[in-house]
Amino acid sequence: MDYDYLIVAVGARVNTFNTPCVEENRHFLKEVEDAKRIRRSVIDCFKKSSLPNISEEEKRKHLHFVVVGGGPTGDHILTMFGKRITAFAEEKFKRDGIDLKTGSMVVEVTNNAIRTKERSSGVQIGQTTRRVLATDEWLRVQGSDCIYALGDCPSINQRRVMEDIAVIFSKADKDNTGKLTVKQFQDVITDICERHPQVKLYLKNKKLKGISDLLKDTELDIENFKSALSQVDSMMKMLPSTAQVAAQEGL
Repeated sequence: MDYDYLIVAVGARVNTFNTPCVEENRHFLKEVEDAKRIRRSVIDCFKKSSLPNISEEEKRKHLHFVVVGGGPTGDHILTMFGKRITAFAEEKFKRDGIDLKTGSMVVEVTNNAIRTKERSSGVQIGQTTRRVLATDEWLRVQGSDCIYALGDCPSINQRRVMEDIAVIFSKADKDNTGKLTVKQFQDVITDICERHPQVKLYLKNKKLKGISDLLKDTELDIENFKSALSQVDSMMKMLPSTAQVAAQEGL
């Protein structure tokens, strides 16, 4: 079949990991229709719990909701977002009366209960191996200009700043003097941060207000330029295809 562009978006089907009775006794959250079904179900539970003559035990049963998943979970939740966000979310759940179970996995689901198994260590729960397509930050599959990967199947390989350092310097050095002023660099910093989001992360991590705080000299050649940006790539990590990198995906 001929095509102009090919979009690979496998992974939309929910993986139940062959857990018994999940299909019959669950609400998945993958599509808009799934969200609507969950909303209707929750509203029904509230209606049932407000009926006259209902016992406290029945009311607790109707108002008891279990959420499984919501991201990879080991000893803590949201491990991909840093310790401060993890601690804040866990503390917020505790204040709201949410019983958070980490380090455990669901082994069976019935129409009125779930059975879990505790993990002996803090190993991340979920798929241990992923067969993914390597893409650039625009979700183009490596080695092709017309194939894109979306959803769960891409693994984004973010380019390093040092790979493009000569191109960045040349773009900023419009006068071809071999030296850059802070003003010249500031003229291209927006494009650099879009192409290399680790620059923005580095400035934030170092509590720098802007790129001028990173550059020690008012004028610098390419070697000084390399030195100033040499630590930026240390902020790079494997970026999940989530809202965390939505801006990179153009979504």
